[in-house]
Amino acid sequence: MKELREILPFKDIRTIYLTLFESIISYGIIGWGGAYNNALLPLQKCQNTILRVANKKNWKYPTEKLFEDFNVLNIELLYLKTITIYLKKHNQLDSINHGVNARYAAGKFSLDWPSKTSCRKVYYFLGTQIANLMPNDMVNLPLPIFKKKINHWLRYEFVCKT
Repeated sequence: MKELREILPFKDIRTIYLTLFESIISYGIIGWGGAYNNALLPLQKCQNTILRVANKKNWKYPTEKLFEDFNVLNIELLYLKTITIYLKKHNQLDSINHGVNARYAAGKFSLDWPSKTSCRKVYYFLGTQIANLMPNDMVNLPLPIFKKKINHWLRYEFVCKT
């Protein structure tokens, strides 16, 4: 990366990052993305280091700004994006369907709370929670448009809610 950043423009460096690093990270992320933070920390540090080298930034540069400058998602947000797209693609989001006129139930999805805390990072549970937080018009978009809009929503609107 150090040699490439001297030769290539920023756009090409970003493309190389997406093809070499993010594609490897996202492989199988539905299975391992819900792991505890201490297991994901070495991978997150590796991602941060690669972004710092690609952006020519030192270790004091803020990590959030790195992701913003490079316009990529961190591992946690990449996991949320992947599971939400997976649930939508495979029609696994079950709408709440009852006769009561509930103010907050319109267009939302049913969610069975797991009995154990460790199950709250499982893709189905977490993906359904994310879908419930999204605006109704976004959830009802066709899949190709949904894939394009979810990055922006996770980066700018969802982060503000946490």
